[in-house]
Amino acid sequence: METQQRVGIEATPTRAFFQTTDTDLAAYLYTRAYPLADTCRVGRETLFIFPGEAALSAEAFYQGATVPAKNLLSAARRLDMIRRNARSEYPTA
Repeated sequence: METQQRVGIEATPTRAFFQTTDTDLAAYLYTRAYPLADTCRVGRETLFIFPGEAALSAEAFYQGATVPAKNLLSAARRLDMIRRNARSEYPTA
């Protein structure tokens, strides 16, 4: 099975976690009820970490899957707040 690589995505079926720096994708996964396991700073980016099974929904996102706009915007605002808090906790030079 071939895994497509996309900017901000690291996914293989055997991983315990799915990681992305793509905030649009993270908001989509959050809307799809995947719990946000953790976040961490990678340079100036925030890495969003989800359970490994989120990788399948990530591929569906890039194939055009949709979620209700209101839910997506709410998730995007929540993740933006998390990202801003992560940046203030770990400032970069």
